[in-house]
Amino acid sequence: MISNILKLFTKEEYTQKNSEEVRIEQEECLPCIASSAAVLTVLGGYLASGIAFKGKKVSPNLSIRYMNGMKYAGFVLLPLGLLRAFQGYHVYRDQQNKGRE
Repeated sequence: MISNILKLFTKEEYTQKNSEEVRIEQEECLPCIASSAAVLTVLGGYLASGIAFKGKKVSPNLSIRYMNGMKYAGFVLLPLGLLRAFQGYHVYRDQQNKGRE
C-alpha cells in the first residue's frame, strides 16, 4: 500500500481516487473535543472580560482599537467554545447509546 503523499505524485492512482470520491470517516475523540471546548471557553471569557488589559500600564504601542479587537475576539471565541462543548455532549450521548445496544 502506498502512502498518501506518494499517491499525490502518481497520476494514475490519484485520478482513480478523485473519480471514486472516497470519504474518510474519523472517529470523534471525546477528550479532544472536551479540551478544545475548555480552551476556547476559558480564553474567550478571559479576552471578553478585558482582564488581559486591566491593572497594567498600557503601552503607547497598544491602541484602543487593538484592545477592543481582542475583546471582540473573545466574544467570538466564547460561543465557539460553547458550541464545541455541545458537540462533545452529543458525542458522549452517542457513545453511551452505542454501549447500550
